[in-house]
Amino acid sequence: MDTRYRSWMSELPGHLTRVPLSCLAIPGSHDSGAYALDKSAGVSVDEPRLVSFLGSLCCGAGLSVVNRWSVTQDLSLGQQLEAGIRYLDLRVCVKPQTADTHFLHGLYGTKVLTALKEVKDFLDKNPKEFILLDFNHFHNMDAICHKQLLTDLKTLFGALIMPVDVNMSPWRMTLENIWETPMRVMIFYSDDTSANMKEFWPGFAIPSPWPNTSDPRVLIDFLENNYNAKHRNNNGNFYVWQGVLTPGAGTIMSHLCGSLKESVVPRASLAFLEWVGSKEPGPQGINICLGDHVHLHDFIPSVIRLNDKIQRRN
Repeated sequence: MDTRYRSWMSELPGHLTRVPLSCLAIPGSHDSGAYALDKSAGVSVDEPRLVSFLGSLCCGAGLSVVNRWSVTQDLSLGQQLEAGIRYLDLRVCVKPQTADTHFLHGLYGTKVLTALKEVKDFLDKNPKEFILLDFNHFHNMDAICHKQLLTDLKTLFGALIMPVDVNMSPWRMTLENIWETPMRVMIFYSDDTSANMKEFWPGFAIPSPWPNTSDPRVLIDFLENNYNAKHRNNNGNFYVWQGVLTPGAGTIMSHLCGSLKESVVPRASLAFLEWVGSKEPGPQGINICLGDHVHLHDFIPSVIRLNDKIQRRN
């Protein structure tokens, strides 16, 4: 694992620490918790019947297929942060027949709090880095389950959390200003149970348009249209540019011996990085860049290097 970018935020030149975080290029991981999936528990509750049927085939062979097409990252959350990721895309559920909250994507993953302790440990060891946690998909969770998770998040991160009522406009959320406070993590939570809790930002405060295609050309057309038409509001909020392809059932069924990592990610990442390399960070430009298997294809360095354009421009 390449750890050269473990502390890239703290190593930025001075003038970039005075740029709003929403105007910097920030590498993020897609389905960040789908790195260690458990075949023994069967197909998870987020999948349609066709995937559940596939998982039931051939004495476990079907579950191996589901696993290969569901794993989106090879690195744990802590390792992703060590590699330079600063935005984590989190999909969670309460695992059936348990009271435990897990990550999921096709299969069940690590316990959420176990994994998030790595995030806390990283911040303790790297006190000038800033992390965005985006909880945006929930399964098998009622209001009680949500409130328990929200309480656990508040307990784990405590004073590190940047609250919604922070005395800092989006345009003043720069590293330089943040370093004067104890705040090092911003948590977005896309469920109404968090609405009256100052520690959690609503999901609509971080738009993340989904290309929803398996075709790299359609992906680039989607991104180009959003960029040129300035679909991103000039309001200082964060914005996610998704550099991912979504394989359909037909793709998976015709590549049963393949995997997301080998059959899809190279086409997605290379097309996205070529596209984003011609763009610039800014209020309506590039901000968070999302990818699968982000330790590959020079994804993280390519995104961070986009900030050099701000340097040259100034």
